[in-house]
Amino acid sequence: ETQLKALSTGEGENAARASLWLARVYTRPAEKDYATAAEVLGRAVESFGASSVINDLRFDFANALMARPEPDWKNSLSALQQIQVDGTFSQLAEVLSQRAVCLQKLGDYETSLAANGEFLARHGEHPLASEARFMRAENLFLLGRLQESREAFEEFLTTEENHPRRDSATFRVAQIHHAGGLWEECLATAVPLFTSNPDGPLYAQLPFIVGDSLFRQEKWSEAVGPLQDFLATRVTTDTAQGLTVKAGPNVDLAITQLAVACDRTDQKEKALTHFRTITDHYPVPTSQLPLALSELGRLAYESGDRELARKALERFVASDTAENEIFAKHAPVQRPRVRYYLGWLDAEEGRHEAAAARFGEVIALDASHSLAPDAALQQG
Repeated sequence: ETQLKALSTGEGENAARASLWLARVYTRPAEKDYATAAEVLGRAVESFGASSVINDLRFDFANALMARPEPDWKNSLSALQQIQVDGTFSQLAEVLSQRAVCLQKLGDYETSLAANGEFLARHGEHPLASEARFMRAENLFLLGRLQESREAFEEFLTTEENHPRRDSATFRVAQIHHAGGLWEECLATAVPLFTSNPDGPLYAQLPFIVGDSLFRQEKWSEAVGPLQDFLATRVTTDTAQGLTVKAGPNVDLAITQLAVACDRTDQKEKALTHFRTITDHYPVPTSQLPLALSELGRLAYESGDRELARKALERFVASDTAENEIFAKHAPVQRPRVRYYLGWLDAEEGRHEAAAARFGEVIALDASHSLAPDAALQQG
């Protein structure tokens, strides 16, 4: 290493080759130092553009930039494109493959997809072809071309029996089924994967899509477990901070679904607790609030907690304004139920005119609502 360092500081072909091998010293041992390798290669690429090993330097530079702790996809792509334009490098297949990776990481899914297609057309039997097939399916998924993506992932799963990305492909198929509302198909794909408990951020939504698919089929008791698993790291309680909710994709929906599932399985206290997580603790505005307030009011009334019931239902009414976009969009279906239970609260408190007005509002809002006949009866 010391000799290579000394040689790499010189000029000419020997210095270029010394820089190449010095960088490889950092990338060959068990504990690889790609950041240092990238620094060495970056200087060499700038200094030895006329060297016979310039493309080797560029290729190793691109790979080091991709592999370092904070990848630099943009400069890696630039180096790979320079190699491709030159056209004389012995590993052009690998260059094209890595170029597709960089493009995908940079969010240019169309161009990455085109690079996948070019690679497979030219190098269909290459050892990296299976990776290109997976990446092609992934690019289609990221472009929202879900039917094509599902077919590509299913083809990948059929042909690649031992590939390390099989779980990732299986999860994508489950996601596509879920997005299409194909609950049975989603569960058939997702449950075995969920049972195997795969590790990694890709699978963060796996418990949710299992729980949601069961919930959509009204399999209430079966939905509880996966929904609880999904929320385990997102809704936490400790003695110092109390209940803390970490907002994120589908977190509010999962809490609401868990509350409904508990209600349907006669776990009323748990249902109340989960609805209050939305009404009292959710840290950002949520479309689930109108439903949560309505159901909290109903459950509290049915359990005999009239104070909590009135608080939830009156908060709904106070929040339900034209300026409140969440309520304007999500409150209409809940309005008759809210007025109905407010009517009963008023009646029990002897406020008969107010109660009659509330029951009348139920009918005015939706005469075909399931509560409308009783509201008409109570209105008198």
